Amino acid sequence: MQVKKNIKMALGGTGIIKVEDFEFHIAKGWHEAEHKVENHFKVSAEVVYEREKLPAGSFLDYEDLAAILKRHMISDTHLLETIAEQILEDIARQWPYIKSARVVIRKLTPAFTHMKIGAVVVERQVAY
Repeated sequence: MQVKKNIKMALGGTGIIKVEDFEFHIAKGWHEAEHKVENHFKVSAEVVYEREKLPAGSFLDYEDLAAILKRHMISDTHLLETIAEQILEDIARQWPYIKSARVVIRKLTPAFTHMKIGAVVVERQVAY
């Protein structure tokens, strides 16, 4: 009887899927100069869910999560904060039963006049 109880506990609990450091080399940013030169971006996302709330036979696919990130990063939207919010909206539409989601967009070595910066970061997180 103890074995069955442990198996049931293992099937419940919290699950997390992540896509980390998805790389893009694209011209994106708020400033006009950023539209002319490709920047190096790394994008990460994390989705937290309660396993017992998943519809029977379903799972969260990290390839679907990566596709959401790609769709928004290659879009015509330039403001990173807007992109992060749109990604979160798509994640919630894809998996309405999730507990929370987080998106981090890092622009590596941004081209700012007379400043050397390793990265600028936009991070958004939402709990449902």
